[in-house]
Amino acid sequence: MIFTPQYVFTILVAILAAWGHSAIFYGLFRWIEARWLAFPKVGSVLLVLYLNYELASWSNPGMQCLANQPLIIISLFAIALLGGWFHRLSGGASKSGPAAFFLMLELAICCLWSESLFPVARWLRSLGLSPSAISFYELGTIYYPALVPLALWIWQKSRIVPGVDEPFADN
Repeated sequence: MIFTPQYVFTILVAILAAWGHSAIFYGLFRWIEARWLAFPKVGSVLLVLYLNYELASWSNPGMQCLANQPLIIISLFAIALLGGWFHRLSGGASKSGPAAFFLMLELAICCLWSESLFPVARWLRSLGLSPSAISFYELGTIYYPALVPLALWIWQKSRIVPGVDEPFADN
């Protein structure tokens, strides 16, 4: 496969679309979580009900992909655990690790579910993006939601000015 500039551009567009999709959903989840502290508990119950419905009906192609690829499910749990940790570090309202983990897992599943409501992949296909770019987008909607807190934490840490935002270290 030859990596032409157009091919690289389409993959970048797909990755940016997945990051934008994930950042919007993470911002929405963080906003709801700050105003409603029972959100992770209620969300985890809704998550179980939703997963049972989706696995029973097989209506969502993203869920079919998850059911057919156990490695994706295992890695989704690992990334949700990492995302929950960085969610707490970046100032999320979840004070316990399990609540943050379930919030990130709910976020990843919600982004999969939203793909059936807002068919962005079909829109990207209509723009003429390559099938590999669409695959990057579809994998990005699975993994990027839990990685948005990591990007937020890195951004927050890069903005700290020694001596202004935090005291100088004693040498």
